[in-house]
Amino acid sequence: MAELATEQHLNQVKDNINKDSRLNEAEKKAALQAAENHFAKLLADDGDAQIWANHCDTNLAVLAKNAEMHPLPNVTRLGNVWAITSFENSVARQLRCNAQEAKRLVHLACKPTTSLTEDEKDELFDAYTDLVLREASDCWLFAGIGEKDQPFENLDIGALPCRLGLPYRAGERFAAFSVSPPVDTRRPCVLNADWFFQKFWRPGGLTKAFCETSTEPGLNEWIATPPRLIDIGGPTTVAQVSEGNPVAAMPYDVP
Repeated sequence: MAELATEQHLNQVKDNINKDSRLNEAEKKAALQAAENHFAKLLADDGDAQIWANHCDTNLAVLAKNAEMHPLPNVTRLGNVWAITSFENSVARQLRCNAQEAKRLVHLACKPTTSLTEDEKDELFDAYTDLVLREASDCWLFAGIGEKDQPFENLDIGALPCRLGLPYRAGERFAAFSVSPPVDTRRPCVLNADWFFQKFWRPGGLTKAFCETSTEPGLNEWIATPPRLIDIGGPTTVAQVSEGNPVAAMPYDVP
């Protein structure tokens, strides 16, 4: 909590608010006040460190949900990557099963469909019916290079966690999902980024690597209501974090 309740962190949140073109002046003023209020709660050890927008007033909450809604430009698929360990933890919570069972199900989900038995396919179908891609109110997605319909085309999936500003451990395995944009897919505004990730998130519509030495350009980012796995299927591929990628110095199991 201490590293989130610093003047430097608050100043970055304020800078993000002031530079976000999706907010008008009145909305910026309200968001700045909400940030100050949340910062005070953190100092008093009385605040949810992540979902700071929950402390905003009703108008800002509506804005966070509806900012810049419009059709995607010529993109039929978006990407999402998920650390295998976080995937397992989420499956255990959503299905209310033990860790061993969740690990087994994720192992099946990450296998090529052609290698599954009919019973295993049926088991995954039943599990996917009750699973969403993220347990948060919004799911962050990205468009591939050149806004291609295949989001992972020409991308080093092992380098994506760093490029997307995601938490990971050295050598960690990630599952990559290809998603048809949900009907409420929209551009994010500053209110959609969790308090912690304000440290890395910047307005402008592009992902930002947490590592300042990264030379990879950002990818267009979007948010939407998390789709159900039954609608998108399992991972398209699984990759390990590329050797040489710096390890994220951040809390690990962040949705």
